Amino acid sequence: MDEQKTTAEPLDDEEEGPIRRIGAKEAARLNQRYQAIRRATGLAWHQFMLRTFDRAVLAGTVVLYARSPTITDDFVGLPATAWAVLTVIDWANGTAIAPDGTVYWSLMGGQPPWPTPTTRLPRRSAP
Repeated sequence: MDEQKTTAEPLDDEEEGPIRRIGAKEAARLNQRYQAIRRATGLAWHQFMLRTFDRAVLAGTVVLYARSPTITDDFVGLPATAWAVLTVIDWANGTAIAPDGTVYWSLMGGQPPWPTPTTRLPRRSAP
C-alpha cells in the first residue's frame, strides 16, 4: 500500500462497502480529528453532565441502583452519599468499585419512589 496516498478507496473494486483502505496521512488526520472529538465530549461530560448528575443524586432527585455483590443479585438501592466515593471503572456497563472493594454491577439511576422537592404532587379537589 502506498503510504503517501491520502484518498480513500474501496477494499473491493466491484463493491463499495463501509470498510476502506486509507493512507498514513489520512489515518493521521482522522486520528487527530477523533482525538479532538473525544476531548470535547469528555469536557462536556465532566464539566456539565456529570456535575448536574452529581447534584441530582445528592439532592435525591435521582436514586442509584446496582447489583451487588455479584452481577446476578437483585438490584439494591444505594445511598446518595455512596455516589461521591464510587470509582466507575466501566461507564458502558455501569460497573463501579467502592473504597472497601465492593463491586457494584449494572449501576443505574432512576426516579425516586417518593416525592422530591421538584416533584409536583397532584392537587386535591375540594370536597
